[in-house]
Amino acid sequence: MAITTGLSFKFYLQVNKHRADGKFPIYLRLVLKSKKIEIATDYYCEKSEFASPKQRTVKNISINEGLSKLEARVHSSVRKLEDEGVFIDLAAIKDEIKGKSKFDTKLMQYFNDHLRYVDGNPQLAKNTKNRYHDTQKHLAKFIKATKRRNDVAIETVDYKFISDFDLFLLNQPSGKTLTSTLHRNTANKHITRFKTVMMKAFNEGIIKRNPFTNVRVKYSPTTITYLTQEELDMLEAHDLSGNESLQKSRDIFLFSCYTGLRFKDALSLEMDKIVFSKTNGNSIRLKQEKTDEYVEMPVLKQTQAIIDRHDGEYRKITGKVLPQISNQKVNAFLKMIADAVGIKKRLTHHMARHTCATTVLLSQNVPLEVVSKWLGHNSIKSTQVYGKITNKYMMEHAKRLNEK
Repeated sequence: MAITTGLSFKFYLQVNKHRADGKFPIYLRLVLKSKKIEIATDYYCEKSEFASPKQRTVKNISINEGLSKLEARVHSSVRKLEDEGVFIDLAAIKDEIKGKSKFDTKLMQYFNDHLRYVDGNPQLAKNTKNRYHDTQKHLAKFIKATKRRNDVAIETVDYKFISDFDLFLLNQPSGKTLTSTLHRNTANKHITRFKTVMMKAFNEGIIKRNPFTNVRVKYSPTTITYLTQEELDMLEAHDLSGNESLQKSRDIFLFSCYTGLRFKDALSLEMDKIVFSKTNGNSIRLKQEKTDEYVEMPVLKQTQAIIDRHDGEYRKITGKVLPQISNQKVNAFLKMIADAVGIKKRLTHHMARHTCATTVLLSQNVPLEVVSKWLGHNSIKSTQVYGKITNKYMMEHAKRLNEK
């Protein structure tokens, strides 16, 4: 008998074997692309009882019903494998027939199990947990759009599946503008998190092969925008005509220029996180929200001036170092400040961290290793991107020296 996949099968009597009672075993032979595999049915009969053309016994109704059920199981097993999008081979069909299918574990089911592990892990930062949930949402959307189902067998993930998912990610909206899509590096991070889940499945023996063996993730160079020393001086010196909202927003920005703190870390900073020392100078020590790692940096005189400037009743009540304004409002006010000062760059708070690394630290010959610790990077590789910018900045200084 043949079915749509090109698979053919038949029941036959294995006359080379027999039990002590003289009965012979009935086997099921599967043939696919010139290859065959044989499965014992656990049924036995006399040689004269088996009718080869009909592939059934002559009179044993019980055996015939069992063979018919097994035949139906062959059809249902193949249909199930086809529905899962599995590359069908004889071993997969045999495992499915015998109820040992490696395709029983579903991808999204396994990913959701991993999310429960991630959510319950106190060592992982909140942002890390949220990003795994974002990757899961993209993966679920991809499966729904391309496979027309809610889940697939985890064993079906291969190089093509990963490549298609990667392309799918690059066409997903980023939310920054109406037409913008996910950046190459953002898509890579989703792929890397997906790889982590699949490697876990591989190490647990859920899958027998690593689908990421030949997958290479290449990151695009990141363009870092920062303020030069001249622009930073202009920003600090500009008269904001007593506008309280603009002044607060500028102070929040400058505070991060001299500390390297991200917006949430800067706004959540409380006075008890500042360590006062007459011998070594004051320093800030806190746990970063993004990485859940502790970071410690010295308090520069510009930083101390901002701390002193906001020492008032609000701080006595809240303990906060800085006034509390939303990131959205700060960025809106920074745009107004940039226009007033004459800074042509799109000024956002995140630029403050880049300015700290390049203009405040590296351009003043602070070693890369110190900058890495100052910014709270887990690896110096994260800091090296600023080194390239600083080389350009040094060339600008060399040009000015030559002119002088």
